[in-house]
Amino acid sequence: MASYTHRSILTSKKIELKTRIRLFDAYISSIFLYNSEVWSLTKTQEHAIDVFQRSLLGGMLRISWPYTLSNDVLYERTGAKPWSENITMRRMKWVGHLLRLPAETPARQALQESLRPTSRVNSDIRDIRPDLHLGSDSLAELKSDRRMWRAIISPNLNHTLVYPS
Repeated sequence: MASYTHRSILTSKKIELKTRIRLFDAYISSIFLYNSEVWSLTKTQEHAIDVFQRSLLGGMLRISWPYTLSNDVLYERTGAKPWSENITMRRMKWVGHLLRLPAETPARQALQESLRPTSRVNSDIRDIRPDLHLGSDSLAELKSDRRMWRAIISPNLNHTLVYPS
């Protein structure tokens, strides 16, 4: 596994923390999150992924039992975001690309078949933006409005959000 291969680099006191975090993102995160756009995870699986990430980050900071850090402090100190949030954002970006494909494209047809009110995409939108209530045809309406889609999936970015009427 990549984390064990690069353990000496990631835990080295001679290398600045900021550099080690960049190496962690390059060697560990990129490999783990490869193709995560197509994953459909349960909440239990998302929690397990975040626990695994925190254990790797804690090891990189040389924090071991009985000494602990809260999750918020760990993420703040490393500047990382939970991998489950990263996976959700990647999935939503990927769905946005699929929605803009021509209707006859096989990938788009498969997406349309899988979109139901209880689908993972709708669940992700509700998790990201609980204040936004989309109707059954709203995803189809949003497909051509890239700015609106970005505003929905990244509310912390500076996009103007105009709700569909």
